[in-house]
Amino acid sequence: MDNEKLLSEEKLILHYYRNGKYVDFLAQTSSVDSWKLLAFREDCIRKGLGCEPNLEEANRILKQIHPKVLELSNSGDAYAQNFLGIWHSRQSYSSLIEYNAFKAFELFSASANMGFAPAQTNLAAAYRTGKGVCQNEEKALELFRAAAAQNYGPAFEWLGWMAAHGSEKDYAVALEMYNKSISTGSPDAICSLAFLYLNGYGVVKDVRRAYALYHKAAEIGIAQAQFQLYLLLNEGNGCSKNQQEALRWLRAAAIRGNADAQCELGYLHDKGEGVEHDEQIAAEWYLKAAEAGNNSARCNLAWCYAEGAGVRKDL
Repeated sequence: MDNEKLLSEEKLILHYYRNGKYVDFLAQTSSVDSWKLLAFREDCIRKGLGCEPNLEEANRILKQIHPKVLELSNSGDAYAQNFLGIWHSRQSYSSLIEYNAFKAFELFSASANMGFAPAQTNLAAAYRTGKGVCQNEEKALELFRAAAAQNYGPAFEWLGWMAAHGSEKDYAVALEMYNKSISTGSPDAICSLAFLYLNGYGVVKDVRRAYALYHKAAEIGIAQAQFQLYLLLNEGNGCSKNQQEALRWLRAAAIRGNADAQCELGYLHDKGEGVEHDEQIAAEWYLKAAEAGNNSARCNLAWCYAEGAGVRKDL
């Protein structure tokens, strides 16, 4: 690949994908051969960022690029090692690539050791959660800070999250980190910043500001923000009450895999509240949410099996 083409590729990735301009990114990568661009495109299509989620198309792209990524990873390419680690670390890829947190940790480590900021961030997340390695908050912080030193937006957001949700909460640091993350173009931190305004943590409580931030993140395609919009619109909190609009955002979050939204949509179908009463659809949504680890959905699904509501009775 010549330098001009490489610079063009990197510009597309950083300017469009990294800044949450997913619609533009998808439009400009509709017919590319670069495995890197295709890997980011697959991520958008799987998550529903800038488009409706399309698992079939995402899997097609993954099958297309996986051999090349595996080859490059084995030859020591940091970018490829990080992507392969991501695929091994997520259950959503398990139909095509083995879910293996230990393998993911090895790949993130190899890539991070070459100073690759995204891999440092993923490795830090593994240490923080204990996925594939013993939990180590100090090591996680060290790696997040190393990635942030390279001005990597998601690392700033993680540092903010740890400050806001750790045992010794520091919302001033969280606010600073979230704003730094947003300033780099990273869109996920918009949702995190909205959380601070919604609850008045480190800032003057401003639900209208929170609503505006959630709306901005939801339009980008961030499922957690879409679910929060549902909650605010359904109650008229920080905005005019609009239950039909609330349901639109709830469905958007559910189809993008947000477990809370899936459980809630199942409950609404179960009770016939604002949507068609359909116990089978309710059970299907409960199952999706339960598989994602939602405990409320597990309880509701157990009740469905106990009563034979939407599923075959199975005690």
